[in-house]
Amino acid sequence: MIPIVFGRNAPWFSSQGYGRLVECGKCTVTEERNGLYECEFTYPMDGKMFNFLVEDAIIYTTHGYRARPEPFYIYKRTATLDGMVKFNARHISYRLNNRTVRPFTATSCAEALENIALYTVGGNRFHYSTDKTTTGNFAVTTPKQIRSVLGGSAGSILDVYGGGEYEWRQFDIILHRSRGVASGVTIRYGKNLTEFEQELDFGSVYNAYVPFWKDDAGNVVMLSGDGYITADDDTNRVLKTQPLDLSAYWETAPTDNELYNKAEEVIAGKTPYKATENIKVDFVNLANTAEYKSMEQLQALRLCDTVDVFYTKLGVTATNIKIVKTVYDSLNERYIEMNLGTIKRTFSEVVTDSVIKTLQSKGIN
Repeated sequence: MIPIVFGRNAPWFSSQGYGRLVECGKCTVTEERNGLYECEFTYPMDGKMFNFLVEDAIIYTTHGYRARPEPFYIYKRTATLDGMVKFNARHISYRLNNRTVRPFTATSCAEALENIALYTVGGNRFHYSTDKTTTGNFAVTTPKQIRSVLGGSAGSILDVYGGGEYEWRQFDIILHRSRGVASGVTIRYGKNLTEFEQELDFGSVYNAYVPFWKDDAGNVVMLSGDGYITADDDTNRVLKTQPLDLSAYWETAPTDNELYNKAEEVIAGKTPYKATENIKVDFVNLANTAEYKSMEQLQALRLCDTVDVFYTKLGVTATNIKIVKTVYDSLNERYIEMNLGTIKRTFSEVVTDSVIKTLQSKGIN
């Protein structure tokens, strides 16, 4: 798709706006699961539409195969001596970083999202919805930026209601229990995988818990002895501990046995020593092969769909691995990169042990 440029405050995108950027050099859209969602494009200084490419101008372009185009607003430009200017644009939902919501309370995930629209300072043209039926108390106690209320901060909707996956559709913000589908697609080295990069990150793993209880006066009770519970059978690994706050379970100080038994109950079934894994699939070389032209199923994939990946040389046999990042070439209507597994991000959806404690104290499972 050739991108279309609209004015800063365009209320809809059903027209041709100011016009199409036919002289656009390149245009890619990068989207991450619960994270980055940006467009980058280049345009010549002497192009006919250059004067319309100002701060906050909206670029309307595709972000995935046969997907409805999405609006991105310009926030940065970089000029070089060759006469081509690089523009960076964020999805329209990022404007919620500059919108504030008043304090409010809610008793369910759906109500919390509805109240964002009701309590936004200066009104709100965004619409919020979810298929999550999770209940529990939620509160915004001081004025906050809306996007931080959605996720990425302690006490956000993602934290309190046990995660989920956001989908951004123009002015619609949808929180799914699980976004994407099981595609049934297999990606195999030597067949439809030409570049492979696997990253295993052991930097944040742990193999033991340090349970504790704390009262309002600051008194702390910990386990006797070593003070931790091992959660990994491999005794050769370096000890890496993780605090486990169990304060919500007792009003008065627990005994050593009570603290130990509750910790065992909470961590049952957990596999803490698990490295985050990321697999990058590069479509660039593959796209130039004759075989690729018959592989429409690859291009039909969407963010958060799951695929199977096989690379026997490295011992990788990954089934139902989730697509967590896509890079889409809007001009040529094809993906050029996908990342599978886990990706480092600032917009967190991970429920930490302290949040698990909060959920359990509210009766949320």
